[in-house]
Amino acid sequence: MKHWRMWLALAVVVIVISALVIWTQNHSAKPWILILVWAFVIIILQLMFIYLIVVKNHK
Repeated sequence: MKHWRMWLALAVVVIVISALVIWTQNHSAKPWILILVWAFVIIILQLMFIYLIVVKNHK
């Protein structure tokens, strides 16, 4: 399985986003920062799924 790189990248993204959320909450940041963070997460997940679909279709 060569998907370990994708899962590693996904894990890193999740960890970074979690750290950002915790950091913004600790610094009582404005809600729009969290909205931007979650929008970024959704975009990344969509890109991951598109990548998976493309890879499966090319096999």
